[in-house]
Amino acid sequence: MIESELYNQFMNEKVVVQLIRAANNHYWHIANGGSGVGRVENVNVEGQRYRWMGSDLETKEKYTAYLKEVTTPEQSAAYWQKEVANGSIREINGKLAQPDADGGSLRDWNASKATLIKDGTTQKTYTLIVPLGDSGDHEVHEVTVKLVDGTGWRIDETLDFIKS
Repeated sequence: MIESELYNQFMNEKVVVQLIRAANNHYWHIANGGSGVGRVENVNVEGQRYRWMGSDLETKEKYTAYLKEVTTPEQSAAYWQKEVANGSIREINGKLAQPDADGGSLRDWNASKATLIKDGTTQKTYTLIVPLGDSGDHEVHEVTVKLVDGTGWRIDETLDFIKS
């Protein structure tokens, strides 16, 4: 079994950090437009410049399936709705586009440390200490994970917690 897929089987402090790392990678992959054909092509929508999502995320089905790899189905749907409502994703003739803008974050989720604070058989909550770059500072975040039948443990928060 690949170490990063352990969160499909069980959950503890080490594994929740692996799931958070995967979520961080998913968030930034989406923010960067995905990969494959189409990613660098632009389109104007109501006077705003958008870029087509890469072929791996170009449809609602692909996009939401990608979200479900790290978040619960409910949170994947909520994130989709939020992104559409705020204009971060536009569906144009069945293909997805996003504003042509870049961003970043100092949060180093890959170096975060987790502590279990609420334990359950199908839901757990962890406190994560997340370093802020090389500053020596950190932030504290609570993250809840939920066991999804037939799938494994997933984050029960919308994916934008990575940057919020």
